[in-house]
Amino acid sequence: MRNRLFFGFMLMALSLALAAPATAQNFGPRIPTAYFATTGTGQSDQGIEPDPYETFSYDLALQDAGIENFNVVYYTSVLPPESYEVPLEKVKPFIHHGSVLETIMAKAGGVKGQTVAAGVGRVWAKNSKGVEIGGFAAEYEYIYKDGGISEKQARENARAQLTRSLNHELDIRGLTQSRPMTFEVAVLRITKKYGMALAALGFVGFIYPEPFDLPAPEK
Repeated sequence: MRNRLFFGFMLMALSLALAAPATAQNFGPRIPTAYFATTGTGQSDQGIEPDPYETFSYDLALQDAGIENFNVVYYTSVLPPESYEVPLEKVKPFIHHGSVLETIMAKAGGVKGQTVAAGVGRVWAKNSKGVEIGGFAAEYEYIYKDGGISEKQARENARAQLTRSLNHELDIRGLTQSRPMTFEVAVLRITKKYGMALAALGFVGFIYPEPFDLPAPEK
């Protein structure tokens, strides 16, 4: 008898759920605000194929950059108008071990004798009315296979290419630059078996826009 009553109630609840109208939900993707900029390099005689620099060397580069205790995920390259830069040193006391760090990151890995360079640049943009609408980032990753380039030249090459990339972001949208470009570049001449350089923006603050309704379609 109890089993019959239980299943009866379950069937009634299921019927009511299926008959209920679709619930309206409030949508509004969150907006990243505060971010820090950092760079790091790492090299090791250990590595796992097929990308041996993506294991030990990458871990050491993350550590050198001060972000080794985050779970890192990747963005593309758009900076909201609400975003602003903060020093990593101010963020470190509040880092929770294993928390998610959403990043715009460039990383370049190589082998002994090569020089690797990674960089992230930023530019802020205004529209035809002179209103600043936000910004863009660009990533640079390069492997000098002969390794003979100087660190100074590698940095200059990175900044030059990042400048071209950022200007491209503006040009394709009909925007103009509103603030000086900024760059983070890491360069490593690899002396061990494997090595990696990385540069990243790490987002640590978020806001939410005014929600808007996107009702689910009726069944």
